[in-house]
Amino acid sequence: MRKLQVFLILLAAILSLSGCSPSPGKTEATKLAHNYISGFVPGVQEKDISILKTYEKDGNTIVAVQAGGMLCDMAVIKGKDGWMGRGISCNGKFETPEKEAERYRDNLIASLNKKVEEMNKEMPSVAKDGITRNDKAEFLNNKMRFYRTILTVASSTVDPQKIDEFKKSLSTELCSKKSALEFINSGFAYEYIYNDKDGKPLFTHLVDKDVCGKL
Repeated sequence: MRKLQVFLILLAAILSLSGCSPSPGKTEATKLAHNYISGFVPGVQEKDISILKTYEKDGNTIVAVQAGGMLCDMAVIKGKDGWMGRGISCNGKFETPEKEAERYRDNLIASLNKKVEEMNKEMPSVAKDGITRNDKAEFLNNKMRFYRTILTVASSTVDPQKIDEFKKSLSTELCSKKSALEFINSGFAYEYIYNDKDGKPLFTHLVDKDVCGKL
């Protein structure tokens, strides 16, 4: 018995010195789990993930993971460059539907603000038609706003019927796009603010859930 204890102690020391571990450390396991879970829970962060334990099952190394209200089993294997995931299975939900909707909005708003920042780096810019100038974009009060100038039109000569036709066409185009409609149905709206060639207000058009519902 004494010899077996000595052998196990020596084996543990050898494994420690050689850098070989029978299971991934918590930091490494968390990163592996995050790679999987972020695929079906967009916006999840590493701090939302807890490593509960590691165990052996049917010759496989399994890491038990908790993420919100989900419990997951992640199979891992030691490769030449470190531990790798072999798949994950989860039960339960990460969060309540209310929390999920809130997180979706938060992530979308963060994404929109970043997109607006990127767009404004390229503005002002004249569209391919040579008629419209894109002046600025902003996301404010749940509205994605676009400021534009019609370079060939004066407000005093514009045909109101043409404006109404343009507004309807713009609404139809947005409300028929899946991504735009998801954005609108999440409680957001698009707003277009047009000026004439002299910088005078031409018209403003809002496309929201009510507008799409009437088309």
